[in-house]
Amino acid sequence: MNRLIIPLAKHLITVLFVTLLILISGWLVVDAAEMGRHMVQVEGSIAFDLYRYRLPVFLHRLAPVAMVLAAGLTLGQWASRRYLQASAALGAEIHAPALLVTLLLSPAVLFWGWSGTESIPSMHKRQNQILFKEFRIGGIHYWNLHQPTGLLLEPPWLVRFKPEGPTRIRDVEGVRLRRGEVLALVMAPIAERTGRDWIAPEITHSYYQKGKLVQKVRSRGTLPFLDTGTSVSHALGFPEEFPSHALLDVAHRAKLAGSDPRAYDYEAWRRPASVLLLILTILAAAMIGSRVPTGSGFNLILARSAMCAAIYEAVAFFGAGLGLIIPRGREAIAAWLPVFILAIFASWAFARLGRAR
Repeated sequence: MNRLIIPLAKHLITVLFVTLLILISGWLVVDAAEMGRHMVQVEGSIAFDLYRYRLPVFLHRLAPVAMVLAAGLTLGQWASRRYLQASAALGAEIHAPALLVTLLLSPAVLFWGWSGTESIPSMHKRQNQILFKEFRIGGIHYWNLHQPTGLLLEPPWLVRFKPEGPTRIRDVEGVRLRRGEVLALVMAPIAERTGRDWIAPEITHSYYQKGKLVQKVRSRGTLPFLDTGTSVSHALGFPEEFPSHALLDVAHRAKLAGSDPRAYDYEAWRRPASVLLLILTILAAAMIGSRVPTGSGFNLILARSAMCAAIYEAVAFFGAGLGLIIPRGREAIAAWLPVFILAIFASWAFARLGRAR
């Protein structure tokens, strides 16, 4: 077993690095294609500042997929080249390589989980601030490409504000859109609900044509968006923007504002659950990789590893969707149900590997 650790660790680290590099490169190409026409209209320092925060956020997003793929690819290649049969001949237990790969990746998983509770949320928040403030300058509009769930979409308006209570909001900003172009920007420092309308003592209307400011008018009265049927859900900020220690407080503030706190409560439960979810998926991928027949080609190994990564993404997506519709107070079920599903999948892979040899 000791003879297995060093060569397996070297191979695993190499595959993980290459996989992560490929995923990040692919994302950069796609993101550059989406953002290219917007980037040329802003200063280089703004674009640099955006990606200084944006890149770590997406690196954190892609890291779980890279780790699952690395586990499956590494042991798949070892099984294909008879390395696992050789280790078994030397007395290694049948499940030892898969358990060892999972153990070797565990520090990376724990670091990934820890960074997702503190540093990544602050970077996510800064990224969103830059997208909201800087990329609307001169009519440049990014929201139509990636609409954050924390903003209210009331076509043709996209609205952001901070609630101070069920009938009082501040820092109101509304953008009127047409085919992704900004036509008007309405801002109000504060507004209060009166009847069915939101009344602001001071409103600034800015009008744009082809990205250029053509008129600015100040007035008072009714905001051209929002009514009593408007939910202020998520207006406090996106759940992913807050460190873990602040999420429950934000959920409480959302309740006081008459908003739906489920997204914040779910995020508080999801973060610790996601660590175990990823470890179980890595274990399952390693087990399935260990069952690759001798002499198998890379395409088969990649397909099996990609299947495990797809299952991880699908189960995580299922949990996120469930967290938004499940009754209040049961957000923990939505967060931990994917872990239960992956535990069944990993147990099946574990038992199947035992029967195969």
